Amino acid sequence: MKLLKKKRRKTLLDEIQSMTRRERVLIILKSKEWVSSHELAHELVGGTGFSTRLSELRRAGHTIESRLRNNNSSDLVYEYRLLRNGA
Repeated sequence: MKLLKKKRRKTLLDEIQSMTRRERVLIILKSKEWVSSHELAHELVGGTGFSTRLSELRRAGHTIESRLRNNNSSDLVYEYRLLRNGA
């Protein structure tokens, strides 16, 4: 008797892992007004090379603005946002 393998449903994590890091960074930038460098550096997003992903997106024609912001403490954190239609 043959055992049938049950097909596993694709989870959100599966979808995320099938994307390139550049695609993940772009999705995060599209999802929020400003995104901190800490969020972009998360291992499931851009990892420690997130700045390379930002450069790739800029070369692909995306306009990404950055700012240095005081993060409610003595820490200064870079934040990034994707500008839509040159706005």
